[in-house]
Amino acid sequence: MPSLQYAYYRHDRAQLAVHALEGVRVKPHGTRDEDFGQYGGMRVLVTGGAGFIGSHLIEHLVGFGAKVLVIDDMSRGTLENLSAVKDRVALRVGSVTDSELVNRAVKEHEPEVVFHLAAKNLVMSIRDPREDASVTITGLLNLLEAIRKVDRTKIFVHSSTGSVYGEPIKSPQTESHPRAPSSPYGVSKMAAEEYLRVWNKLYSTQYVALRYYNVYGPRQSAHEGTGGGVIPVFATRLLSGQPLTVDGSGKQQRSFTYVSDVARSNLLSVLRKECWCDFYNIATNERIDILSLANLMMDVSGVKTPIQFGPERPGDVMRFDPSIELAARRMGYAPRVTLRDGLQRYFEWLRTGSPS
Repeated sequence: MPSLQYAYYRHDRAQLAVHALEGVRVKPHGTRDEDFGQYGGMRVLVTGGAGFIGSHLIEHLVGFGAKVLVIDDMSRGTLENLSAVKDRVALRVGSVTDSELVNRAVKEHEPEVVFHLAAKNLVMSIRDPREDASVTITGLLNLLEAIRKVDRTKIFVHSSTGSVYGEPIKSPQTESHPRAPSSPYGVSKMAAEEYLRVWNKLYSTQYVALRYYNVYGPRQSAHEGTGGGVIPVFATRLLSGQPLTVDGSGKQQRSFTYVSDVARSNLLSVLRKECWCDFYNIATNERIDILSLANLMMDVSGVKTPIQFGPERPGDVMRFDPSIELAARRMGYAPRVTLRDGLQRYFEWLRTGSPS
């Protein structure tokens, strides 16, 4: 296991300036020291940490002085995603389905906090539901059992999804909305939520489950987009002058959430104990259908291409309408990046490698 080294960074450019030698703590944009300074010296485990969302979360954690261990099988994550902090985190390459690896990592690191982001996505779950269930359910159980044996973890933060609800029967969708997922991905995430609830009853395991909605932003690639992210697929096609293909009617309603807002929700959920042992929608108050998104992305990018229509995507939900009132009230969550602003940042990252 590599030696753990930690430092601070600025979070306003892709290439982060490290200030370890000066000993200067530089906080990521839009956060408060009185909240996130509590992460200083905290031992943290992040699964899926080399991925799109996980790597953003890790940069914030390192910036606040946390001691971070990453577990990632690199099936979707990359070392490039961790390039800004590669010498300041410890990385175990392997799957959460490997119970021996998980047990060893938890025993050696003794994490106070676990952020569990390792997962497949909706399209992958339809292609291989067994693999999806293995990663989501078996991986979760390996982690829960490992932290129970070591007994050092105070809070387990689980990345869930709005797909647990399926098609809404009432709007807006609060966390008490009935769950009726329409994809294997939603089913496995719903099962994971129930395991968390049971582990709390049996072993007093403290948890938070965050139900994400259509996360996007820098480091989300078009390759990953083919497994569920429409924004990177549209953006890549626009920048290469290709037509945009809209699945189905294009009337599917979404709530797109910028990756920095999702990372911040993870950080907040740990520090606000009053929100522990419950489930939260992590989204925005903006709604847009896919056809309107295509037109908005052409406007933001300054590139016009034809729009063509393809078949509906299996397992797709027609309308997401999440309420974020509970997350706002209990953890102080409030999305800070509008869709237009987020798209501008994403296009700038694609073009220059550095969002403004």
